[in-house]
Amino acid sequence: MTAPTTAIIGAFGPIGFGLVAVIILWRVIVQPELRAVREGAAAMCRGIDCAKDAAASSRAAASEARLAAQILTGALAGSGGGTR
Repeated sequence: MTAPTTAIIGAFGPIGFGLVAVIILWRVIVQPELRAVREGAAAMCRGIDCAKDAAASSRAAASEARLAAQILTGALAGSGGGTR
């Protein structure tokens, strides 16, 4: 065994060594992966927000188009159908 391993086992016993090993594995493997997942989730949230904004813009444009169609339909009906 290496000197740090022997020192940890000597000072804290095998349970302490296991705890130190788990903490090291957490910091080396799990923590970076969690950070990457968190960044990916944040990017997805930004994409969702953009999609919500686009949907709101589309709804506003559809409302304006519907109003314009109603106005034009009314104008055409009032002028005899619009053909001469």
